Amino acid sequence: GSGSGSGSAAYATLEALEASVRAVAPPLRAASAFVFLSASVHDAPELAAYTGVGGGGGGSGYGSAEDLVVEALPPPVLVVVHTTGTAKWRYVGSAADSSALQRFLNGVRFGLLPAWLRSAPLPPGAPTLGFPPMVPDTVVELVTAQLQALLRGEGGAGAPRYLLLLVYAPWCGHCTRFEKTYRDIASELGAAPRVMVARIDATANDLPGELELSAYPTLLLYANGGDSLEGAEPIEYAGTRTLGSIVSFVLAEVPAKDQPWLGARSRQRQEQRLSNEGAGGTAGAAASHDTPQGQAERPASGDKQEL
Repeated sequence: GSGSGSGSAAYATLEALEASVRAVAPPLRAASAFVFLSASVHDAPELAAYTGVGGGGGGSGYGSAEDLVVEALPPPVLVVVHTTGTAKWRYVGSAADSSALQRFLNGVRFGLLPAWLRSAPLPPGAPTLGFPPMVPDTVVELVTAQLQALLRGEGGAGAPRYLLLLVYAPWCGHCTRFEKTYRDIASELGAAPRVMVARIDATANDLPGELELSAYPTLLLYANGGDSLEGAEPIEYAGTRTLGSIVSFVLAEVPAKDQPWLGARSRQRQEQRLSNEGAGGTAGAAASHDTPQGQAERPASGDKQEL
């Protein structure tokens, strides 16, 4: 697809890009569909943010695409979207160079090019590079650019070794009801100075890797046993959304050599909780559950469901 823009220069670029697409499309039609869409930030702000189309907000009330996604490009923008997943690639070559476009499409087709990940802008006051500061007992709000920095191992000796990440959507009622429990989890793990408890808005950010999310909220733990999160792959949590079970999940993934490093507070609380549950304290756990699975609310947009 491409974003439409105003002005003779943008229109000329769109014509050149359309000609290039028509030149390379015939041999690819069996496995690909080529569509031209109007994705202006005025008329379709969500589509503009999804594809990274910029161009200024004017008086639309939506602001510019740069307010919604970093690295926004002026229209027209050509984006390749994987129809069975969330991966997408943006073409940044010459609109009139059909050979360059052909090389780009072949690179996507044969897995030679990295996918483009959409990222919301950095929060106000956040460092431009690396990860945000870890504040004990606090849930950190991340964007994709920061998550990528963490997974590249940036930050040196102060970087977290473990990342518990809540993937949420603003419209998700179950996510809202889980907020207090998640803040309690951050407090529970606050004795561990290199465990980051964070969350990320999946409606504004793409996650690195091959993970396909089917529901919100989703809890992921990144850990590789090293001094940083470089190369860590996510482990998806599949248990009940209670404080005790989630903290147990995190501690179970921490190598034995790091258990003393986590500090005494989490271990003491966890031992007391397990003792209470062993004495028959199951009602509290049941009361802590969100709406039972299978009664998921669906967003109006038809995106991923919530459990």
